[in-house]
Amino acid sequence: MRLVFFNFVSVLVVIWITVCEGNFVINTWSGVFEDATAEAYRTLVEDGSALDAVEQGCKVCEAEQCDTSVGYGNHPDTNSYTSLDAMIMNGDNFDVGSVGYIRKFRDVISIARYVMTYTSQTLLVGEGAEDFASMVGFVPHSATTNQSISIYNSWIEANCQPNFYENIPEATTQCGPYNVPPPSQRKLDLKPSLRVEKKHKAVPQELMNGGNERLWAANKENHDTIGMVAIDALGSMACGTSTNGVPPPNQRKLDLNPSLRVEKKHKAVPQELMTGGNERLWAANKENHDTIGMVAIDALGSMACGTSTNGANHKVAGRVGDSPITGAGCYVNSKVGGCAATGDGDVMMRFLPSFYAVTQMENNAFTSPASPQVAAAR
Repeated sequence: MRLVFFNFVSVLVVIWITVCEGNFVINTWSGVFEDATAEAYRTLVEDGSALDAVEQGCKVCEAEQCDTSVGYGNHPDTNSYTSLDAMIMNGDNFDVGSVGYIRKFRDVISIARYVMTYTSQTLLVGEGAEDFASMVGFVPHSATTNQSISIYNSWIEANCQPNFYENIPEATTQCGPYNVPPPSQRKLDLKPSLRVEKKHKAVPQELMNGGNERLWAANKENHDTIGMVAIDALGSMACGTSTNGVPPPNQRKLDLNPSLRVEKKHKAVPQELMTGGNERLWAANKENHDTIGMVAIDALGSMACGTSTNGANHKVAGRVGDSPITGAGCYVNSKVGGCAATGDGDVMMRFLPSFYAVTQMENNAFTSPASPQVAAAR
């Protein structure tokens, strides 16, 4: 087994390079996070699965409010509420359950596991996710506390500084509301360039073939999305989507956790896609944000990963970060390895660094600490 730590656009990524035999747990931090690791390992020793270990370990941090960045009662948003995000992933079949913007419940890693086990969906957010939690028996318990309100009031007294608004001059000195014009693509200097000059490799065909035989037929009668890509006279490109989702399925799911495994080897995500260039990033540190990210392997060789967080302090109300996004917060493949990440989540979810790391493992990119990929990452 080999561990490699590297930084990517202010992201601390913890990688488990090689699958090993026997019980093993790792998470993003030591210190106050160690109780979570100990509980996860105890679960494995008592014959629990990797999924059990990740859930139980993350639950400890949720209850203990690890480093004020996990669990209830800290990091309020711009409307004074603490909201929670979490995900859990099964490395045997790539099944995932995620929840975001949960304000009325505290057991978010467990709710995420219920989403994975009892729905065919991947990510539920906001009131809909809370309705699901109530339906399956979770007891409401607000994530917002007097501590949340106190932090929020201090922020208001400081004229809502710092905050995550941009391109709004008034937001640098005062609280909202703000008068802002409609966005215009003619204002080419609004956001720093993320242009990648190198040509991008095509998405591997095997990633386009699926393999999930339980999928409802993909046709416009039961779902659809408009997806659009455009390029302008200056060579800038943009894409966008809009949808109203899917109607209730006509059939009951026959298998809660069918295999989603694609047996063919995946090509690595092109390196040029991982080079950012966004100089406006806020410093990624534990004072203004953090996440518990955990990867575990059990006695049978099955792997799982999970995340739980209350997000960035003073985030814009409604924001869902990287933690519940598959491939950003964490990713795991029981035949290869696993990765969990923490940092500037709004950038991370654009590049899926955890997924990228595991595909690099699969392609033997990290064969030694001196390999070009590790050196470049450092």
